[in-house]
Amino acid sequence: MVLEPLPRTQHHPIGITVNATINPATVPLRRNFNFGKENWPGFQENLERKMAHLPLDPKNYDKFTNEAARKDIPRGRRTQYIP
Repeated sequence: MVLEPLPRTQHHPIGITVNATINPATVPLRRNFNFGKENWPGFQENLERKMAHLPLDPKNYDKFTNEAARKDIPRGRRTQYIP
């Protein structure tokens, strides 16, 4: 639709209406680490403390690394995603 002319010009603005039909998809609950807000000194101290008390075995490595990461690296998730 053509709107009223702008003052002191010969321009007539055109107004349009756009209805979006994109529906956001629901994302399954999967939390990701936010490395932008990490506490690296705390993570390092926590990791070294856990390594001192556990035998250095590959099975234990995953355990104490994940525990330290959960404590010192915040996690979040996106519930709505628009592709």
